[in-house]
Amino acid sequence: MHTSTQRYLFIFCLTMFFCQSLRAEIINLEKSVESNQLTIFNASGNGIIVARECATCPDVRLNITPNTQAFHDNKPVPLSSVPSYNKSAITVVYDPATLAAKRIYW
Repeated sequence: MHTSTQRYLFIFCLTMFFCQSLRAEIINLEKSVESNQLTIFNASGNGIIVARECATCPDVRLNITPNTQAFHDNKPVPLSSVPSYNKSAITVVYDPATLAAKRIYW
């Protein structure tokens, strides 16, 4: 019984060692933020969203590109139909590496 416990303890320690060496770094592929400021467009569908992740955080300028998708009431709409306004909040999903807006919800 004593040898069996030692064997399990050894296997456990060996497993933990390998698990620690195989740890993967977590990378955020997307983040989301709410904004009240949205400035769109030129004819090609480009624009800027100015948002803050928190009340004391600095402004984040997100780029709207022709690849940005827009949704109103969870239904896809043309990006050109997104109004330029400062009235109600919008939710923006963006790529934190490039600051490109992927999806806009309102």
